[in-house]
Amino acid sequence: MRIPVYILRNYFFIVIGILFFIVASFFFKLNLFGADLMEDGFFSQINFISNADSGIEGLGYMHYVRFVSVYPFFFVWLSELPNYYNALLLAIILLPVLSFNSRVKKNNFLPLFILILPFFFSIRITLAATSFAYFYVFLFGERKKLYLLILSLLFALLSSGTLLCYFMILFFYRKSLTKTYPLLFKILSVFIVLGIGVALQNKYEGVSEGASGFSDDGQSYTGLNAIWGLLVRGTLIVSLQTGQYARAVAYAILYFIGVMLALMIASKEAVKNKYLGFFIPMLIIFWFEGMGFISYQYCFILFVINNLRIGKEAKPLIPVEAS
Repeated sequence: MRIPVYILRNYFFIVIGILFFIVASFFFKLNLFGADLMEDGFFSQINFISNADSGIEGLGYMHYVRFVSVYPFFFVWLSELPNYYNALLLAIILLPVLSFNSRVKKNNFLPLFILILPFFFSIRITLAATSFAYFYVFLFGERKKLYLLILSLLFALLSSGTLLCYFMILFFYRKSLTKTYPLLFKILSVFIVLGIGVALQNKYEGVSEGASGFSDDGQSYTGLNAIWGLLVRGTLIVSLQTGQYARAVAYAILYFIGVMLALMIASKEAVKNKYLGFFIPMLIIFWFEGMGFISYQYCFILFVINNLRIGKEAKPLIPVEAS
């Protein structure tokens, strides 16, 4: 069967974009960890698991799954391999996202922005964003690929914020998922609830004890006040408290864009039932955990690509609706 020219053209652009991405990695660093390893909590988690022989329990299991999900990049870091190894790994992981809508008869270079964003964020955030992007492609793509759903959950475990968002999205689309994969939906729900339970217990203990990383001044929050303790650890409030006003303004602008996007979706019947349930969790998690919010970056791009089709080519990919 002959492949249409426009499909070959779209894949050609993707290949060229990946080549530029790999070349750019020679000049711009792709980082798994922060510049100061001693201040990087994620490094502490991964380093602990990599050196642990036994005795893992509670939150340690969550950290172990995180270790598995980033192990190829950790190996590159540990072996001090060239940066382009990270770029090559990311290109392979991002391929299902880049090729989303590749069968559309339209010149659309927007997906190539997906290859620019990893240079501005850590590999961990990029993988968390890929989690939501995989989930997006699974829900709204033409073909249901189970491996995308499994990998999306694996990468969602990189942050308690992304995992909580993942669960909320799963809840909103529960009817569509239970019709197609009833057993898988139940397994995913149990697994995610357990993961969220462990993560929330850890956060509650942190804010109630005033532990480092949960309270700058050692102040503890107990009972219902623990919710306030989590709120004041939100990225926007912390940025204001620490005098990082540029960062606070950037987050505020992104949140405003998110609110406008949600209002736009809610006002359009053609897309409301299909997409609103996917983006509502983003507005909730913003106040508790910055990484969960930032991880929506790829979904913004994918949504714009989809909505460029609404009009001349107005044809939903599949009739998935939020419950």
